[in-house]
Amino acid sequence: MSAKLQTLHQVVEGIKIQQSAITHSLEHQLTYMKELDENVRQNTRDVTLLARILKLQVTDIIKLNGTVKELETKLISCLELMANASQTVRELEFFCLQLEQEFIKILQGLDVTSTGKLSAELLPPHNLSQILQQVALRLPTDVSLLARTSMEDMFIYFEVAKVQTYTTSSKIRLVIRLPLRGTNRVVNLYRTKPLTIYEPLLKRHVQILPETLYMAVSESRQYYSLLTREDLHNCQQGLFSPVSQKDSVMFWSPTFWKT
Repeated sequence: MSAKLQTLHQVVEGIKIQQSAITHSLEHQLTYMKELDENVRQNTRDVTLLARILKLQVTDIIKLNGTVKELETKLISCLELMANASQTVRELEFFCLQLEQEFIKILQGLDVTSTGKLSAELLPPHNLSQILQQVALRLPTDVSLLARTSMEDMFIYFEVAKVQTYTTSSKIRLVIRLPLRGTNRVVNLYRTKPLTIYEPLLKRHVQILPETLYMAVSESRQYYSLLTREDLHNCQQGLFSPVSQKDSVMFWSPTFWKT
C-alpha cells in the first residue's frame, strides 16, 4: 500500500514538475510573444514613419521635378530668344553690309557723275533702257535717238551722255543730256584717195593730192564738210557730236567724185 502511495506521490510530483515546466514554457512563450508584439508594433510605427517620410520625399521630388520642368521650359525659351537674337543680329549685320555696299556704290557713282559722265551705279542700264523707251515715244518726228533702246546699245548712251547732279533732302536727281539723231545732224565719214590720171601735156600720169583726206557727208546727201586730221581727231575725242564711221572709201580726181 505504501509502495503504491509512494508511486502515486512520484507520479503527482512528476506531473507537478511537468506542469511547472509547461507553465514556465508558456510564460517564456508569452514573454516572447509580448516582445514580438512590441517589436511588430515598433516596426509598424517605423514603417508608418518611413512611409510618411517617403511620401514627403515623393512630394518633394514631384515638386522638384515640376521646378526642373519649369527651369527647362525657361531655359528653352531663353535659348530660343538667344537664337532669335543671334539671327536678328546676323540679319542686321547683313543689312548693314548691304547698306555699306550701296553707300559705296552711290559714292562711286557720284564720283563718276562729278566728271560729267553717266554712272551705271546711279542709273543701271536696264533702267536707262526703260527711260529711253519712254523718251523715244515723245520725240518729234524729225529727230530720234542715236541708237536702239535695247540693252546691247546702252554703252553708246553711257559714252555720249552729259550729266549734272543735284540732291534734295530725300533724292538724288540726274539731268541727262543726250545728242539726238536728225536728218542733217548725222554724217557719214569717208576717207578720200586721189587717183592718178594721164596728163597729155606732160605725157605722164600725175596724182593731185587734195587738201584734206576726210569728208563728212550728211545722211540726206545735201551737205558735206572737208575734215583735216585735226578735225577727225577732235571728232574721235568727243568734241563733236558722234558720227557713224563707214568703211567706204571715196576716190577723188580733178574732174569727178567716185565712190
